[in-house]
Amino acid sequence: MEETLAAAAGNGEKVLIIGHVPPGDPTTIMSYGDFYGPLVSQYRDVIVGQLFGHVHQDLFQVVHTGGYPAGVVNIAPSVTTRANVNPTYRIYLMDPNTYHLIDYQQYYINLTEANILAKQNHAEAVEWKLAYTAREEYNLKDFTAKSWWELTERFERNSSLLLQYLDNMYARSDVDRQCGELCKRELVCGTKSASKRQLLQCLE
Repeated sequence: MEETLAAAAGNGEKVLIIGHVPPGDPTTIMSYGDFYGPLVSQYRDVIVGQLFGHVHQDLFQVVHTGGYPAGVVNIAPSVTTRANVNPTYRIYLMDPNTYHLIDYQQYYINLTEANILAKQNHAEAVEWKLAYTAREEYNLKDFTAKSWWELTERFERNSSLLLQYLDNMYARSDVDRQCGELCKRELVCGTKSASKRQLLQCLE
């Protein structure tokens, strides 16, 4: 990976990283995030986006070293309903000139509504609906790492905004979600940590 990024930098190319398990996932080995974060920071001018999945939930993690935001790990939720989420898919928007990510559109199916329609023999009426666009939903000035980092700081001050993020995490499903102070802290730390080590330090 390091050789590929170095070659891209030397050739004046841009890189879109697509992976499965996010570097800040608490189930990963410590060395994964320890390696990933500094590498992304070093090649932040080459990397135009970081797209991951695995967790079946709508999340993001800001990559930073020394408190400087260098990139964003965008984690898209899944079409499957594992982890009590509605089926979802995401469309990323890119600048055609720079290839940088500039926004995304998140779509979902309301399963409660879909099951009712199916029982009424109107399954054909089930529709994918636009849940939100990232920049509008979170009032992002742009799609830079700095803007996402500022969002994590707004989460710390604004519980309503944080719970809105939690609602999106589960694709607006009807599952009852209680979120006390520890839950809120875990949510915020999850967005501020693109490595297992950073996550554990944040939660101390």
